Amino acid sequence: MANLKKGGKISIETDLDGEIFVIRIRNSGEYLNGAIKSNGYGLENTMKRLKLIYGDAASLSISNEAKNTVLTEIRIPENRQQ
Repeated sequence: MANLKKGGKISIETDLDGEIFVIRIRNSGEYLNGAIKSNGYGLENTMKRLKLIYGDAASLSISNEAKNTVLTEIRIPENRQQ
């Protein structure tokens, strides 16, 4: 979104899907599945932390939901693994 000349929009939505807390973040732009490299570690660290805390019970996914709309979805179980 930072590369968009006219700026963009972002929305954050939360929901409960049974015992799974779902966070959906939508923003203007196009997800190129790693085609653009950056010096940041934010996504990598977020995925590692989810795995460390919740094991395979949590997930993070990024996709193009529609033209010019990227959807990031994080799914976290209500109770972390023991």
